Amino acid sequence: GMDDLLVKPFKKAQISQTLRRWIGNLEMPAGPQRAVSSAARSGVTPPDSAAPDNSPIDRSVVNDFLDSKGEAGIVLMRRLLSRFIETAPASVVALREKNQAQQPEDLWRLAHSFRSSAAALGARHVSHRLAGIEKCAREHGLENLQPMLALLETDLAATLENFQSLIGEFDVRAR
Repeated sequence: GMDDLLVKPFKKAQISQTLRRWIGNLEMPAGPQRAVSSAARSGVTPPDSAAPDNSPIDRSVVNDFLDSKGEAGIVLMRRLLSRFIETAPASVVALREKNQAQQPEDLWRLAHSFRSSAAALGARHVSHRLAGIEKCAREHGLENLQPMLALLETDLAATLENFQSLIGEFDVRAR
């Protein structure tokens, strides 16, 4: 059995959070000299990370990316989000086509690739749904995938809407 999982790509903070959930808090308390993030030093303010747990986007992924890239991160993240918005619907169509054509191996490979892209941008619900689709196709074939694909479409719609809002935040900040 398995009690928990982390979907690639994951961050040290996610590993720490998962371990704390199962074995408790092992971190040392922060000292008086708290590190200042490179984003704060560069004047880049990441989007608010206080999104509710049910948000389709894990804003900490976006914030970590912006923190690591500084000012150029906003431009790059905007491009990545725009590209995902353009290509993700076609990936769902391709998954449905693989399902209808009875191609389980092609389907799970596509789900795996799509899942990685979604996770890299913090699309947590889409990534989680794709992990389930991939696992189901690998282990059980194509039976019962239709409802999972329908839920993926719902999750993707919410994620794309949130990504559009995030791009809007970047645009407002750039003005």
